[in-house]
Amino acid sequence: MSLELLPNELLIECLKYLSTFEMLHIFYPLNIRFQSLIYSFQLNMSFHDVDQLKFDSLCLLLSSNTELQQRIHSLQLSNENFCQIHLFLSKFSFTDFSNLQSLTLIQIAEHNLSDLSLELPCILSQLSSFHLADSQYNMDINNILLTIESSRLRALTIPKLFIRNQPVCNITCLQYLTIFDCNSSQLHFILNYSYQLKYLKVKHILQDYQFNGEPMQTTTNLKYLVIDKYTDDLFNLEPIFRRIPNLECLNISARDVLVIEASQWQNWIVNFLSNLKIFRFQLHFRDQQLMNNIEYLFNEFQNDFWLKERQWYTEYLLADSYGLIYSIPYFLNSFRIQDSKSRFSSKLMKNSDKYSNIHQLEIIADLWMDENDYYFSNIDLLEFSYEYPISVQSLKDYINLNHVKQLKLNADDKINSSFLLNLLKHAPNISTLSIHIHLVMSLLNNDELCFYLNTMIKKLHLIQSSVAAISNLSTISKLWQTFSNVEYLNYTYKLQDSLISILQFLPKISRIDAHTDNILECFCEQQFNLSIIIDNKEEQFGWNPVFIWIIR
Repeated sequence: MSLELLPNELLIECLKYLSTFEMLHIFYPLNIRFQSLIYSFQLNMSFHDVDQLKFDSLCLLLSSNTELQQRIHSLQLSNENFCQIHLFLSKFSFTDFSNLQSLTLIQIAEHNLSDLSLELPCILSQLSSFHLADSQYNMDINNILLTIESSRLRALTIPKLFIRNQPVCNITCLQYLTIFDCNSSQLHFILNYSYQLKYLKVKHILQDYQFNGEPMQTTTNLKYLVIDKYTDDLFNLEPIFRRIPNLECLNISARDVLVIEASQWQNWIVNFLSNLKIFRFQLHFRDQQLMNNIEYLFNEFQNDFWLKERQWYTEYLLADSYGLIYSIPYFLNSFRIQDSKSRFSSKLMKNSDKYSNIHQLEIIADLWMDENDYYFSNIDLLEFSYEYPISVQSLKDYINLNHVKQLKLNADDKINSSFLLNLLKHAPNISTLSIHIHLVMSLLNNDELCFYLNTMIKKLHLIQSSVAAISNLSTISKLWQTFSNVEYLNYTYKLQDSLISILQFLPKISRIDAHTDNILECFCEQQFNLSIIIDNKEEQFGWNPVFIWIIR
C-alpha cells in the first residue's frame, strides 16, 4: 500500500515517530502534501548528532523557506564535533525564528562569545526554555543573563547560577532548573524565591561552612529533586526536607559520608516527605569504622518499611578503600567495577533491570568476571583502567557491546592486538577511541586491526605518555593514515609533526584540541581550501590548550 493513499490523520500519526531532521530530510522533498503536513508540527530542531554535510543541507533548506523557520519552536546547537554554533550564526540570526521557545547551546567556544553577546539579548526575553551545557565560558554568558529580565523563562540549565551569591537571572517563575553546583545556603535561596519550581537538579552540592542549619518556615511545591553529588554534612539535609513536603521523587548520591543511619532516613521520610514515592540513593564512605560494620548498616535497610511498605531495594559493595550502599535500580549514569572484598546482590530484581540507567562503565580489574550477577544493557562509554580483560566473550556475557559507542583504554600496559580487534568486531558502533599514543603505535603492524580502526573511529583521543617523543616521520605518517577518517582529534602529546601534515593526512578533520607546542609553523588557509579558527586558553597545569576549528 502506498503512503499516498493514507489519510492525512494517519500520516500525521506516523510522522510523530520521526525526528524533525528525519521528517525534513525524507518527506519534505517528496511533494506539497507532505510539506503541508510538516507545517502542522511544532518542529524541534536538534543538530547535536548531525554531521556537517547534513547540517549544511538542512541549513540550506531553512534559508530558502521562511515559513519553515516559523515552525521551529526548539533549537539545539552543539560544538562537540565541529564549530556548529559559529556556522549557524553565520547563516541565521536567532531572531529569524520568531516562534522559538527553547534554545540549547552545547560546548560554547571562545570564538562564539562575540556573536552570542549580540544574539542572546535579542532572543532570551521570548524564550521559555534556555539550556547551556558543557561550557567553559559560563561566566561570559552569565554576564549576558544579568542584563535580561525575563518573566517567561520556565526551564533553565546553567553551570553557575550565582555570582557573589546572587542569581544571574530572575528565578521566580522557573519550573525546571538544572545547575552544576551550589552550597546549602544557595539551595535555600533557590527554594525561597523559585515559587513555582517543580524540578531541581544540582550536580554537586558543596560543603557549606557558613550554613547554620536552622530550618526555614516557607515551603515549596517541588516534586523532583536530583543531587548527583552531595558533599556537605548529611544533617544539613533536614532543613531542606522540611521545606519540600510535596516531594514525590528524590535522587541523591552522598560522597564520603561519616554517618549511615537507615532509621534517620526513615524518620525524615515519614515526618517531612510523606508524599515521596521514588527514592534512589547512593551512600559512599571511606571511614574504616563504617567499612567494618557494613553488613550491620546494610541490614538496617532491610526492615518492613524499606522492603514491604515502600518496596525500595538495596545492595552494598565493599572495595579496598571505600564502600557503597545503594538503591536498585542503580540511578547514576556511571559505575566502576573492581575486585570487591564483599558484596550483596539483591535477588528481588532482575539483573537486566538493575543497571539499565548506567551509560558509563569503568572496569578496574578482570576478577569481577567471576561474578554472574551483573548485566549492563545500555553502556555508551566502556573504560578499562590498570589492566585489560583477556576474553571478549567474557565481556559479552555482562555487557551489551552493540550499544557501546566510546572506548577508553586508560591502562598504559601492553594491550593484546587480537583482543582489541575482536572487541571492535563485536562492538560495531564504537566511533570514539581514547588510548595512550605509544600503545596505538605498537598496534599499527596489525593490518586487519588498522582496517577496523580506519573504518570505525571518527573521534580520537591520544593520551599523554611517559615514553620518549615520537619523531620518526614514517611512523607518524602511518598513524595518520590509519586514522584518516577521524573528524575530531584530541592530544596533548608533543608530536614532532605539523598542523599542515595533519590536515594533509586527515581530510575529514573538523576539530583539533592540542598543545600550543604542536603548532610549529604558520599555515596558509588557501592551501587547503578551508578556514581555520583558533581558540587559545590560558595556561592550565603547565600546558597551553589550543582549540582548532577547521571549516571546509
